[in-house]
Amino acid sequence: MTVQDYKKRVSSRFIATDATLMAQTIVEADYYYASIKYDGHLGLLNISKGKASLTGVDGKERNIPVILKAAESFKDEMLLAGEICVFKDGKSLSHREVSAAIAKPEKYDIRFAVFDICSHKGKEIDLPVKEKQELIEKLIPKGANIFAVEQSLFESRSDLFSFYENAISAKEEGVVIRSALNMVYKVKPIISLDLAVVGYALNADGNFRDFLLAYCTAENEFQLMGVTGSGLSEQQKQQWIKRLEPMGVESEYTEVSRAKTAYRMVRPEIVIEINCLDLLNESGNQATMKMQLNYDPKKGYLIEGQKPGLSFIAAVIKCEREDKKPTVQDCGSRQFEHILMPLELSAAQTVNISSEIVKREAYFKSAKGATAVRKFVLLKTNKEHLGNFSPYVLLFTDYSAGRKTPLEQEIFIFEKQKTAEEKFEALVTENVKKGWEKS
Repeated sequence: MTVQDYKKRVSSRFIATDATLMAQTIVEADYYYASIKYDGHLGLLNISKGKASLTGVDGKERNIPVILKAAESFKDEMLLAGEICVFKDGKSLSHREVSAAIAKPEKYDIRFAVFDICSHKGKEIDLPVKEKQELIEKLIPKGANIFAVEQSLFESRSDLFSFYENAISAKEEGVVIRSALNMVYKVKPIISLDLAVVGYALNADGNFRDFLLAYCTAENEFQLMGVTGSGLSEQQKQQWIKRLEPMGVESEYTEVSRAKTAYRMVRPEIVIEINCLDLLNESGNQATMKMQLNYDPKKGYLIEGQKPGLSFIAAVIKCEREDKKPTVQDCGSRQFEHILMPLELSAAQTVNISSEIVKREAYFKSAKGATAVRKFVLLKTNKEHLGNFSPYVLLFTDYSAGRKTPLEQEIFIFEKQKTAEEKFEALVTENVKKGWEKS
């Protein structure tokens, strides 16, 4: 089973909500298990025949010695689902610190918090919630590096409200509730944001679909964040079409809606308030990249390029903020800089991990007063644990001054060094013939 398979299996019984809707959302059941939400990276820990492997959401293995060593001490074969977490002074940090910790696990207090068991002794686990929880507590010893998420058992929904309030008072991110009906609820505080409207889309039938929203990063600079049309009545949608149509502007940037219609870009003059359940700055160990645009009153929107940003989840339009302008002060990143800044620091840390040259060869050939060069470089990235790099990269550079495109380059990526070296030799054999000299 992969992490993606696991996510698909549990997604049908997973519900995200906020505290104000707990009474309506959480269905009456015989009992509930409630725990604080650990903000880490989802992973699967497989223990078999005294060996252990930890897989991330991207399908790649995570080499975290303290977790793997602890797992290999377990007697039974099992497949566990949990969160890869980072702790400081005994308290769990946010998922934004996990990427840096995975890169250099020896420098962090990194642990695996178990919340589910998928199989035991080669058999898939299909037990009632209470029995499964009892099995987890029996199998997972109390230890620092692998531990079962502490669960509180309740029989009344009213007790869940108190548990949530206490968790938020203790500055926890939220809570996770599992009911006897095998439903899973993630409860977090509502996040309120003021964002600029930079575009809108219509459905194929011409009715209003949603807004394209952004936050302001500098004067006349906007970074896209997401789209939503939830929360608007049909009458409001018609009113917004009439209001936005005359505001249309040119744009170098084009985005297509899920209805396969292009967003119509508009002057950045309107600010709306949205409520959402969560903000994400990465996916599968990769930074969430969002387009940044520069607005010119004469030329419209100009592309600045993609930069690390944020996406919102389950956004609902609350109201227009007529008292606010599309400026850094009114709808800028100050609203969530505590989330954005750690990501930028993490990106900087990633850049500082140096690659190694495994193999390098260069050849030249002179003809008609010009010199042609062909260079082959095999790199070991040392960044594969971050999830967005391959272990090995092979670059083939071909320079010929007399060609229409003098410089050409090919890049190949590999999981194994042996395969990469074989491709290296094949490229040299194919591209270095008679007349070429090694430099």
